[in-house]
Parts: sequence; structure tokens; C-alpha cells
Amino acid sequence: MTVLSQMMKELKLDSALSSAIAADYERFTTGLPEELEDYVRQRYRLDLSSEYGGLPIKNPFGKGSGQLSVNLSQVRKDAQDGLGFVVLKTIIAQDSEGAQSMSEWAVHETRMVVERITGADQSEGWTVTWKGRGWSDTFDAYLRLFADSLEADGLLASTHLLPQLAAAVLLDATVDQPGWVEARKVAARPYATATAALAYHDTARSLGEAALGNRENTLRVLDAYMISLQKLRDEIERGDDKSVTEFLDDAVKARDRWLNERTKADWQNIAAEKTDSSSFSERLNHMFLGRLMERNKKRK
Repeated sequence: MTVLSQMMKELKLDSALSSAIAADYERFTTGLPEELEDYVRQRYRLDLSSEYGGLPIKNPFGKGSGQLSVNLSQVRKDAQDGLGFVVLKTIIAQDSEGAQSMSEWAVHETRMVVERITGADQSEGWTVTWKGRGWSDTFDAYLRLFADSLEADGLLASTHLLPQLAAAVLLDATVDQPGWVEARKVAARPYATATAALAYHDTARSLGEAALGNRENTLRVLDAYMISLQKLRDEIERGDDKSVTEFLDDAVKARDRWLNERTKADWQNIAAEKTDSSSFSERLNHMFLGRLMERNKKRK
């Protein structure tokens, strides 16, 4: 009897549920379904979502605090990979002047170190530890990381959801519309490429749930998309050759720039976008330090 079979027997699961779990255990040995939450909801009628500190968590699978949760690129990657949450690197407490009672822990190193140790009986051995046990930057920098990390859903809305929704709109505007019978015969790579994003989600329902579950950000990027589309339409209607050319030329250059940056993936040397998170940071300052930081600023 396998470990899985023994476990299900001890839990006294009914045969249908046991069979479903066993089948999925074999099916997903090399990776979980892309839309895990949707799959579990449909397959087992279980909602994996929850809430912590007023923040929604889509599933209980996440990353604990460590050297792999110290910058925005790591958080973005985790969000793209489907993690439900990320615990940011432990922050070392500081007072309103910026002094830390445990400053020796705030070491800016992200590497494992093997060191020799001597035990109580004087025997020698080795220990493997991470150098840099806590957040090494300032508290304000930590607040910015926290605020930016919460924007991960917004980033995914513009880079993942919008292309898929735009593909759906293109299909809606062309397929089965007047002229489609002949147009479908000449539709080629540009059309296939522009509509390929729609196949990213397993089902239309999962895409719809993703858009509705991230409604505020989805509406924001759709509005921006329609404004840009309307701008191009107006320039074409006016016959403004110069503006149309500049619009398309800027788009081509922007795509080339993004592909180059994405290929290099050297984000440390690429200027990051600056977002206005002052009001959010102020709220966090009050949450953690009360009005100490505010009074300190006034004294200065």
C-alpha cells in the first residue's frame, strides 16, 4: 500500500474522492494546473482563498521570509508563478531616529556561508547559515517594497489579463461579423498572434474569474487601453499621417526596448518605475510607529 493510499484510508475518505485524489496525484507529478484555484473549485468544490490583515489571499501556498523575498522582482516572479502570498524579509525594528537595537542582523548579504564551529565538548564541526538575517535597508525602503508588492495584481492586470481580454475583443469584433466568411480565408500570422493570448487560460470561465477577481485593476488597464485605441482612431480619422506614424513608431520602439530588457533581465541596472506611494507609506508609518516619525520630521 502506498503512502497516499494509507493516508486516505486513515482519513476514511469515500471511494469517489479517494479515486479523484489518486488520479490527480498521478496526473500532476510534473506540475500543477495553471489555474489551480479554479481547478480545485470545480474538481473538489473547495475554495482555496482566504484573507489576512484585510488582504485577499487566493491560495494557501506561499513563500516564507528569507533571502528570496527582499526585492520587488522576486515578488513579481512569485505572483506570476501563482503563489498565494509572500512573507517579506524580516524587518529589524528601529526607532524614529533610525537606530536599531539589533543592527548586527541588518547585513546586506544574500549568500550561504559555511563556517567552522566548536561545540561545548570542544569538538569541531561546521554550520551552514545565511548571512544577512534581516532587512538591511531603511524602514522607508521597506514600506516602499511593501506598497509596491501590493501592486503586483496591478502589474499582472496590464501584462497578463489585458492581452487576453484584448484578444477576446478582437475575436468578438471580427468573427461572424459581416465579411468574416471571406476574411477568415486570408487571416494569417498577425491575426493568429494577436489572438493567441486567449489560449493562456484553460477555460473562458477561469479568465473571467481572474478579471472579476482583480476588477479594479482590470478596469483601470481596460480604460487606459481604450483611451490609447481612441487616440489612434481619431488620428486615422483626421488623416494625420505624421501622428499615426509616430504612434506606431513609438509602439515598435517600446516593444523592442521591452524585449531587450526582458532578455537581459538585469533589473538591478534598469531604472525602476517610481510610483506615488506616499499616502500608503504614511498609513504604514502610523501603523508601526504611531506619530513618532511625524513628530521627528516636524522637529527637523
